[in-house]
This record gives sequence, structure tokens and C-alpha cells, in this order.
Amino acid sequence: MSYTERIDDGGDGGPITTPYPDPPPVPTPTPTPTPTPTPSPSVPSAPPPIPLPPLPRPTLPAPPAPVGVPMYSAADYAAALRAHLPRGRVWQDDPDSVQGQCITGLAQAFERNDAAGSAILAGSLPGSYLSGFLPEWEATLGLPDPCAGDSPTFEQRFDQVKARFIGGGSQSRRRYIDMAASLGFEITLSNYSPFRVGHSAVGQPLASDAWSFVLGITVVANPGGLSTDVLLCEFNAVRSAETTFILLS
Repeated sequence: MSYTERIDDGGDGGPITTPYPDPPPVPTPTPTPTPTPTPSPSVPSAPPPIPLPPLPRPTLPAPPAPVGVPMYSAADYAAALRAHLPRGRVWQDDPDSVQGQCITGLAQAFERNDAAGSAILAGSLPGSYLSGFLPEWEATLGLPDPCAGDSPTFEQRFDQVKARFIGGGSQSRRRYIDMAASLGFEITLSNYSPFRVGHSAVGQPLASDAWSFVLGITVVANPGGLSTDVLLCEFNAVRSAETTFILLS
């Protein structure tokens, strides 16, 4: 492309044509290839949790329903109801009348409720022989367990509940002695110490430091009649990780 420019030279007035070269072509940019994004590896999802099977527990029969002792008899409740009746010829005091029989029926229901309330109060403590909540206490305390065997009696189950309830707490000697007493055992406990040169006497066993956590059990009396295996099993169920029990006698 060129153009002319008119320049007056003062002479004949003829134009002077000055050519201009075409501008260089604008280079076409080479397209830069767009990099293909590499997909990042996906984080594998955690496998679903495997449901653990429930701990096997023997199915034991429920204890018989407790029978409570009412604080007031049906006659007491009937007398109280009659004392609260209005006065007049319509309100008869004859126990054989329809009104008297209705009062007698209500009084018997009050006596049964009184006995049921007394049974609940008497059996509210764990291990009470009058308790009707033995299955609930066993489920709360992780019982029944193999300590008392496959077919424990109701009395043994009650004693286990009482022992497991009392057994929670410190690792003192008194705790284990009280727990054994709730199972029907009278015991004494012996402590041990490692052998120390300069402190231990000649003839004492060469015990290591591990003997500091050993408790020896001596059964003085067993009026409950349970096996000593039950006692050791119950102690091992609540002991600390480093404690070891040995049965001396």
C-alpha cells in the first residue's frame, strides 16, 4: 500500500511522489496448546466399619416377682375411706351394702399398691434379695459373666451384683476385702516387696520389682459356699492392669 504527498517545490508546481513501503505484516501468534489437566488421584474412602458381634451372655431366668409388705392393711384403708365420707342418711356405714363393698374393693387395691411400693423401696439397692430389677442391674454392671458358671442360682447372681457394685472404686486392700465379703468370703491379703540388699533379711525370697503388685489371698471363711474361682474371677474383672492375685489358701 502506498500514498502520495503533494509538496510544493516553488518551481513548476509539479507534485513529487514519495513512495512509502507497506508496513510489515503483523505476525500471527502461534496458539499455545492448553495443557490438559491431569486428574489428581482420588483419596480412597474409608471402608465401612465392620459391626462387632455382641458379647455372648447366657440367658438366665428372671427372678420371681418380689412380694412387699404393705405399711397399712385393707381394713386401715377402708376405715380411712369411710371416715372421709359425707354425713347423711344416704351415706351408709354398712360394709355389706353396695357402697360398703365398693369401699372394700378400693381398699384392697390400695393395699396392693402399698405392698408394691414397699417392694420397690426394699429392692432399690443393688443385690437386694427382694429386688425385681436383677436383669436391669446385671445389664448395667456387665453381668452375667462366666465367673459364677453357666447356671448360677438367684442368690449367686444377687451376690455378684452386690460385689460388682461395691467393687468399683479404688485399688485399696479394704476394697477387695469388702468385695469378697459381699460374695460370702472372709479373706486376708498379703503384700510383697522386692528383695533389697541392706534392707531384706537372709532367708527372704529373692523377689523382683514385679512382686510389689502381687496380692496374696488367704480365705479365712467361706459361709457363702461359692468356689474360690468365682472370687478370683471377680477380682480379676475389676483389678488394675499391673495387679496380680495369687491364692494362698
